[in-house]
Amino acid sequence: MLRGIYTAATGMMYQLEAVNTISHNLANVETNGYKRKELVGGSFGDVLIEMTGKASGMQGLVGQGIKSEGAFRFETPGNLIATGTPLSFALANSGYFVVQRQDGTQLMTRDGDFSMDEQRRLVTKSGELVLAVRPPGNQLTPVTLPGDLASFKVSPEGNLTQGGDFLGRLLVVNPSEADMARFPVAPAQLQMVDGGVKQGFIEHSNVNVVTEMVSLLHANRSFGFSQKVIQAHDQMLQKAANDLGRIQ
Repeated sequence: MLRGIYTAATGMMYQLEAVNTISHNLANVETNGYKRKELVGGSFGDVLIEMTGKASGMQGLVGQGIKSEGAFRFETPGNLIATGTPLSFALANSGYFVVQRQDGTQLMTRDGDFSMDEQRRLVTKSGELVLAVRPPGNQLTPVTLPGDLASFKVSPEGNLTQGGDFLGRLLVVNPSEADMARFPVAPAQLQMVDGGVKQGFIEHSNVNVVTEMVSLLHANRSFGFSQKVIQAHDQMLQKAANDLGRIQ
């Protein structure tokens, strides 16, 4: 009977974590380039078998329940919103822009809402430098815009030109799941990809508010069901303790 309480308790803890994930999605619905996440769970039996590599003889011995195995990131592109400004970029395909902090740390982002600093360098809203690859030797360098912004153009492949002069190619990389698990990674070591750069656009988040609200209701109901299971088991334990042992 205690196993039933523990099983229901794991369900309540899992749904609490699911609510936190959904809340995080809803909080970032207006964040450019944000990718929604969904909690993934597995039974304690499956997790234990995976860890030990032993499945035989465990049937009926492993307690039931659920355990969070992390959040799955949906990499589908969000809606592209036209801005009309030459310093806004969106990626229509998979991939990430590579930016650099002042301390030299390289990060990845889907948010292409860039601007220009006092040194006419392309920067993010947080001040990180947007990187490009330039010949000779494909060296990494911050994007600098020395001339008129009206002549600044970006091709779908990420080639940067201004007044006919080649400034470099935007560094867009597509990390693997293993690389994303080690975030932040070293993007300079990853292979460049054609992200389908669109100038004058920004990518909205791929969060659907209706979908998240339905998931939130489901998580709340599941939490309530698990709570009722615990209450039922508690009543049965009280019955067993108070009545079964009573001498007539």
